[in-house]
Amino acid sequence: SSGFKSGLFNALFSPGPNTAVKPEELTSYEVGLKSTFMDQRARLNLSGFYYDYKGVQYQSFTGSSSVILNAPKAEAYGGEAELALLLIDNLDLRAGLSYLHTEFTDTTLAPSYPPGPLGAGVGIIVDAKGNKLQRAPEYTLDLGATYKIATSYGEWAANVTYYYNDGFFWETDNRINQPSYELVNASLTWTSPDKAYDVRFWGKNVFGQHYTTAGVTGGGSVESFVAGAPATYGVTLGAHF
Repeated sequence: SSGFKSGLFNALFSPGPNTAVKPEELTSYEVGLKSTFMDQRARLNLSGFYYDYKGVQYQSFTGSSSVILNAPKAEAYGGEAELALLLIDNLDLRAGLSYLHTEFTDTTLAPSYPPGPLGAGVGIIVDAKGNKLQRAPEYTLDLGATYKIATSYGEWAANVTYYYNDGFFWETDNRINQPSYELVNASLTWTSPDKAYDVRFWGKNVFGQHYTTAGVTGGGSVESFVAGAPATYGVTLGAHF
């Protein structure tokens, strides 16, 4: 298959080489398998893909605002596996594993802001050919389990999920990155016999893993990051009419 992302104009910039952004074009090759076995108690999905990009659009930070730029060519390939199991009644298990390789495959003149003598970013232009694309972890893994118990006074459901991210780079010059991290979420839900009400006790990032959700450099500023949510806990009440 093939497709494109429309071009655009960086409205905050005066006319110049960075004002107009060309369309991004993608040619995609994919193959996959969907299967069920063990008397419909197991489902396995497999997929592999190769993406050929032209005019890749990527985001960069100029110090006062962000700008969209083009890279001539890039490629991405990888695969995904998803497994769902119902080994015993009321216990659902699932697992997902993905691998992703990304690379700028042609000369890519990208802005970079390495630290200067006083620690402030000093703007230069580097060739990002061979670098990885932004926010593209090589490996991710997610696991989940849900166990349900039906009683005369309602249903209880316990759920635990685990997510692993191998880490990635925030910018095209591959200078600042998010290291690998793990997140664990858990919940316990009670649902009334008539399904009209439920109460969910939940915790997110229960082990308080430190990670970031954004990272930028540029314009003489030091590196800036946005922290991910810490461990949070709560109760949610639901009514269904």
